[in-house]
Amino acid sequence: IGAMMDITDLKRTEKAFRESQQLFQTLAQMSPVGIFRTAADGNTTYVNPKWTELSGLSFEEALDDGWLNAVHPDDREIIRKGWQIKTKIAEKSISEYRFLKKDGSIVWVLGNAMPEITDGKLVGYIGTITNITEIKLAQNELKESEERYRTIIEAFPDIIMVSDLNGNIIFGNETLERLTGITPEEYSNPSRKAGIHPDDKYIVNKAIEDLLKNKKNHSGIIENRFIDVWGNLHWFSGTISKITWNNQLVLQTITRDITEKKKIEKELDRYHNHLELLVKERTEELEKLNEELSNQ
Repeated sequence: IGAMMDITDLKRTEKAFRESQQLFQTLAQMSPVGIFRTAADGNTTYVNPKWTELSGLSFEEALDDGWLNAVHPDDREIIRKGWQIKTKIAEKSISEYRFLKKDGSIVWVLGNAMPEITDGKLVGYIGTITNITEIKLAQNELKESEERYRTIIEAFPDIIMVSDLNGNIIFGNETLERLTGITPEEYSNPSRKAGIHPDDKYIVNKAIEDLLKNKKNHSGIIENRFIDVWGNLHWFSGTISKITWNNQLVLQTITRDITEKKKIEKELDRYHNHLELLVKERTEELEKLNEELSNQ
């Protein structure tokens, strides 16, 4: 007694599965990014050659939770806990962390893992790690550069201010607040107490208008009076430039408080005028005396 069963569909399925596995292996071997697979509990079952290159671990060392040994000690606990949480709730995982290789070198990677769901059940994860070391180094250099620049700006004795074309202040250094009393909370307040002296507003507006119309010159000299929040009068002198800030045309002013200089100039003018008056009076006296002597 015998029985036969048509297993054509089964064989086709097996063949398709083998081809899929072979395709995955080929792609994983050639991939420029690290690839890993895990079981449903999050333990690693496979890593490709690029993954071992980035981590510094061998295939065998990476299996189960051995991959954590390659993670930088400062990142290890955070990554371990985060991975455990994600695998328990079958959610996508994205994280940045460092590998500390056996030779002491550090590799920054971006990890991205997606859950594999079959028939509504989590069977594992498949993920990638991408080397982002150069990006991180560039970001750190940019951050350090910005910090150095900000330190210089804050310590600068002159006012450095950036404002939009509507007169709203976008940025101001510490000197701006110290000399004018304008705080960051008042940058966009059109009715703030401190401002350009009413008699000089036309001069300033005209200078800005000319600067914006001129396509060749990107900066100009400006001098005007300014009243601070305490009602004190200042003389400011400096440059005003048109620059691009976050893809927006804005105005940058670098101005110096020349109030004392103006006071000295005023005193010198007063003394000069007084001296001229004394000379004139003395000259008239001498002329009168000479005339009287001539008539004797």
